[in-house]
Amino acid sequence: MLRYIVSHELAHLIGRTHEIDAGIGINDGLPLCEEAKATLLGALADEKCDSSQFHRVEIVANMLARVLWYMQKDQLERVGIEQYIREILAIATTLLESGVVTLSSEGVVVDIETAQGRVWFDAVEVFVRQVLDAYQAKDCAALKR
Repeated sequence: MLRYIVSHELAHLIGRTHEIDAGIGINDGLPLCEEAKATLLGALADEKCDSSQFHRVEIVANMLARVLWYMQKDQLERVGIEQYIREILAIATTLLESGVVTLSSEGVVVDIETAQGRVWFDAVEVFVRQVLDAYQAKDCAALKR
């Protein structure tokens, strides 16, 4: 977990320079996707350090727990929660689209076999690449999507 936290904090710097920050109006606040980028880059870095099947499932479980924690009513009512809402939407979307997580009448179902593989991490890489490309292009509209 410590490796993930350190990776998350360092990931805030990736893809951003003073010029890029000025070009996207960083003085008006960080783009909504910034926490998602940092969290998901942190997960990718953590997986690069330990790509065992067990650790991949552990990362997926931590990400799913993060989504569920932020979905609590008291969390959703916090001031300044917008970036974290975007973060959990990115995590949930990639988990669902990769087939790692499905929703059923019974609740949330995690496909452990799929979670052991790279499919979710591949989806995360696509998301992160899109954010980094938008930063590079100073594309504010893309950063809001």
